[in-house]
Amino acid sequence: MNARGYKWVVLALLSGAFFFHQADRALFGLLTIPIQEDLGLTDLQIGWVNTALFCEMCRIVAETAAALGKADEAARYHALHARAKAAFHAAFFHDGTKTYGDGSQTTAALPLVFGLVPEAARAAVAARLVRTVREE
Repeated sequence: MNARGYKWVVLALLSGAFFFHQADRALFGLLTIPIQEDLGLTDLQIGWVNTALFCEMCRIVAETAAALGKADEAARYHALHARAKAAFHAAFFHDGTKTYGDGSQTTAALPLVFGLVPEAARAAVAARLVRTVREE
């Protein structure tokens, strides 16, 4: 393939990637309202879930980079995951009630599933989740 043909292939691939990136974002935006209504989540809870998902995505990217032998990228995303995890806990954890966010099942389950709860608080958060499920 000559240089001119190569440029068109690269342009086509980049255009396709851009399209799917934008379509993915638009699709998520369109689906947020039905998901929110179906699960009975408030706007705050949707934002909170997105923050928890960001933490999990940082962990997944770090592990993927490590598996691909990209040590620098793995270290960078492990560090980002650690910072995001600490910030999540500092912003949303209520020590007095051992709950995250508004204390709902969602705001208790996601941090446990995604490993965002520090070891020292894990048993108390899990016990609180069990009480919340039984009460609701």
